[in-house]
Amino acid sequence: MKTCVTLGLNGVNPVSYGGWTGDLVACDSDATGYAAAFATLGYSSSAIFDSGVTLSAFRSVLTTAAANTQPGDWFVLTYSGHGGQSENWGFGGYKETLCLYDGQLADSELHNMLTAFKAGANVVVVLDCCHSGGMDRGIMQRVRVAPFHVVRQTLPAPVERSGDIVANVGFMTACRADEVAQDGDTNGAFTGANLLNLVSTVVTWADWCAAVQVYMLRYFPRQHPQWISVAGAVEKQALRV
Repeated sequence: MKTCVTLGLNGVNPVSYGGWTGDLVACDSDATGYAAAFATLGYSSSAIFDSGVTLSAFRSVLTTAAANTQPGDWFVLTYSGHGGQSENWGFGGYKETLCLYDGQLADSELHNMLTAFKAGANVVVVLDCCHSGGMDRGIMQRVRVAPFHVVRQTLPAPVERSGDIVANVGFMTACRADEVAQDGDTNGAFTGANLLNLVSTVVTWADWCAAVQVYMLRYFPRQHPQWISVAGAVEKQALRV
């Protein structure tokens, strides 16, 4: 079984973010593009947009996927939207967050949800948001980062990491933890590069990431996509399985 869920957030609920609306342009298009691309690779794909990308919806997607993804199966999650970063929690230094529609989801909570996937399951998380290299965008000035003061004022209660990830898990991220990711008119810079380089000559996940890195270095040199091997070696496996 191969399943892909794509998430696109062109804005957030200002009630949850102190009046900030987080307006972006291309995140919904990113989600649509990823869903179509992975469908051509044989995945059962679905997309969720904007007000549908709530904390409860995100948790439900991961919980359902963890229950249904068996050893040898594949689950891909893509997220396009704002990312946040704060030092406000009292453990582990900086923490990165995904700015979902009605609140932030911490990297530590994402880790905890990934521990529910079975050994032998294959999971890839593709993140097109600022600071995404720390989760283990504008045209030029329009970037996918939540303002620092908004992140600080609306942080969720701290969640400590617990448990070990036993599935094969890899993250493909738009940038390093200390960088921001560019939005665009049609796609984010990273997503546009991903979709452009998802060609037949790409064999493994590592090949795809390497092609994207070369492209980004040429056209968006201030943004450095990363592959993060959390557990296992998903990047060595065939992209088309």
